[in-house]
Amino acid sequence: MNSDSILILGTGALATLFAARLAAAGVFVTMLGTWPEGLAALSEKGVRVDGDDRAFHVHATDNPAECKGMRFALVLVKAWQTERAARQLADCLAEDGVALTLQNGLGNDTVLAGTLGLPRVARGVTTLGATLLAPGLVHLGGEGPVSLESHARLFPLEEMIRQRHYSPEYAVSRTLRRYAQVFQRLESSHLAERASDIFDIEKRLLRHLLGRRR
Repeated sequence: MNSDSILILGTGALATLFAARLAAAGVFVTMLGTWPEGLAALSEKGVRVDGDDRAFHVHATDNPAECKGMRFALVLVKAWQTERAARQLADCLAEDGVALTLQNGLGNDTVLAGTLGLPRVARGVTTLGATLLAPGLVHLGGEGPVSLESHARLFPLEEMIRQRHYSPEYAVSRTLRRYAQVFQRLESSHLAERASDIFDIEKRLLRHLLGRRR
């Protein structure tokens, strides 16, 4: 697979939104899911964003055998579906590939790494809001940054997602995550656990920069 193709695991709101934006940028998108109605709509009508008359073609499938050799994967399934996603990625992801999780909740990257190995897993966070109006049709609820950790294999995927647009929110997130990685590599388990505090600070700063306080 070339660097302008990506596998998205999931057919829900965020998966559909990312698929539409990446496909609009010329990336060949494959969506792997289990929802029959969603897969049928994606195959027949493509991915669509509410308020935009365009529809973007994606390859939608429930068969991991059709996704072999992918260098980049975006994991956007529900947290309880992560173990299954990991098993599917074991068949789909290239040895030098990387799976990026933007899922809600903690520990999804650990579940993925348990099957794929740490070098093939990266994590990120986004405050994008999206609602699925119908299979394959998503409503954008609100813009927000996509913040990714530093990872040797992530740069081409990062370029796909960002389209070379670097926001202040991204700069803050990138810096804090580098500090968190320093803590995670420390031999002291007590200090290593403090990395979670840095991630908490990151989320608070992002909400402040975006004007979204709880």
